Amino acid sequence: MEYQVDITFTPEIIRKAYRYECWKDGGFEPTRLKEVIMTVIAVAFYIFLWMDDDKGWLSYLLIGIVTLYFIVYIALFPLYFVGLKSALEEFKGKGKLTARMQFTEDLAIDEEEQGRVELKWDAFERLMKYPDMWLVRGKGGTGLNLPVDQLQPECLAFIEQKLQAVGVTVTEGK
Repeated sequence: MEYQVDITFTPEIIRKAYRYECWKDGGFEPTRLKEVIMTVIAVAFYIFLWMDDDKGWLSYLLIGIVTLYFIVYIALFPLYFVGLKSALEEFKGKGKLTARMQFTEDLAIDEEEQGRVELKWDAFERLMKYPDMWLVRGKGGTGLNLPVDQLQPECLAFIEQKLQAVGVTVTEGK
């Protein structure tokens, strides 16, 4: 069995794929509510510790931990946006990109303006399934971003079956 589809990538699809990639395994994304709440709690805790008149060694240790949290958070915050900007750079002036993808018994083929890539199914290690996007990630940074609304359900089932047959880890995203 073989499936061939033309997938149109827009900046919005790339933003979603990048956001999902950052979320995998609870990764960092500065706009997530969890990070915002943790920062507010850390600020309140930090102020409380500095106002404490009886500063023992434990207070100084906690102040150091909270300070380290702020340093890491402030350092990672711009990295998210820099990474997103670089992911969107190829769209500058184009508006959208089209890729022809072919899924066969042995290969997943991605053909774009930049060239053609043929990957055996065992080159992949992980399938992350989100409601509107599937991210297929492999060894050496290889991967496919598959917008669910542009693929037939039979094609998605075929891809999942081929990946599971070679032992790829499948996770459900939120």
